[in-house]
Amino acid sequence: MPSALETDLNPNTYVGLSFPLRRDKFNDFAMTKNSLEQAQHNLKNLLLTSPGERAMQPEFGSNIRAICFEQIDKNLPVTIEKEVRNAVEIWLPYINIQEVNTLTEDQISSSDLEKNEKMIGRKKSLFSSYAEHFEYTPEHNMLNITKIILPNIANMGPTPGDEKLCEEIKKLIGDNQLIFNSNEECRQGNYVNKYRILQKGTIKIGDNDYTASLYYNDHSREAEKKAFEGIIIIELSTITSSLPEGELIISTKK
Repeated sequence: MPSALETDLNPNTYVGLSFPLRRDKFNDFAMTKNSLEQAQHNLKNLLLTSPGERAMQPEFGSNIRAICFEQIDKNLPVTIEKEVRNAVEIWLPYINIQEVNTLTEDQISSSDLEKNEKMIGRKKSLFSSYAEHFEYTPEHNMLNITKIILPNIANMGPTPGDEKLCEEIKKLIGDNQLIFNSNEECRQGNYVNKYRILQKGTIKIGDNDYTASLYYNDHSREAEKKAFEGIIIIELSTITSSLPEGELIISTKK
């Protein structure tokens, strides 16, 4: 019987059902591919299920959804943390919670901005590549990128000094082409000194979609045609622990 690590490293194995339940391209139920991804889905399922909702197991769940409508005061973060830890201890004891952070909507916006500034300012790209193709919304008042097609990662230039990690990521991703698709309109702001536009979306690697953020500048005026330069940050913590904070950063332009 293969170990959990061997299962996680084998791209042809599945661990369990993905949450929320959805169909894959073969019209089968989508599945998770490693134990970390399964744990994340199980945790989300537990916290978003209220007691009484699950048939044959009415005690399953947590009161997080109800607590979210409570008045915000100094005791609310403590209440939320207790509820999370209690639910996990009962239903998902294999998950070790190190910290529970509670943020209001205003704090989330501020925190995201601060995180983005620190993240892009201090991190370097692991790969760089010209985009093979990109699409945008013509009628938008700025370059609203909706799709970017990158070459497969084997054809991208690695960052000097990170050759070993680059080779590991190349083996993990294989010959799959990378396709970024936005799922909302771009935002303009002072994210960092360099990048002024943020576009959130997903990036398709093979048959799977991963959360991704595109930070870029519009160079259309200088180039006298539609052009951009930026970075794509891809969340890959569910399939590898080798990347810093689980993020693959690719510099790109077109």
